[in-house]
Amino acid sequence: GYSPETSRVRRVIVARKAAADRPAVKAGSGTRAPRVRPDRRARLAPRVPVVLRSTWVRGWETATLLCDATGWPAPPACPPMEQDDPEEVLAAIRPHLSGGAVAVVGHEPFLHRVVSHLLTGGPDRANLVFRKGGCARLMVPESLLPGAAQLEWLMTPAALRALAGKG
Repeated sequence: GYSPETSRVRRVIVARKAAADRPAVKAGSGTRAPRVRPDRRARLAPRVPVVLRSTWVRGWETATLLCDATGWPAPPACPPMEQDDPEEVLAAIRPHLSGGAVAVVGHEPFLHRVVSHLLTGGPDRANLVFRKGGCARLMVPESLLPGAAQLEWLMTPAALRALAGKG
């Protein structure tokens, strides 16, 4: 672990794409996925200067809706979000942490592996369940060392709706 007294604390917000009724497809394939809502995650998230998202359509839509709801910047695609290598995602996040926070929007089964890696140093050590539309917030050192993060919260869509007064 680390201590906020000795490290510059940063936030990583991890959001799983919201539910829809058909399989995800790659952006630009000509197939449109249904529009989905982010369940007002904005009330629980700090200002985020960078949002990274998968290239899958619903990941892009969820990230775009989050950005519209929060005033966060437009989300660039982050191809490592679709690979089974949490270190690739950390490498994509690391350059942006100096801004204080980074949000990543993606899919299972990969998201829980990234969060597990941040928390425990191994992608399969923490048994986490990210429900569709769920979200987590972690405190991390600026170095983004695997195993050094602290989980601030992990919420289901129902909990996020209830906090937003919608559930």
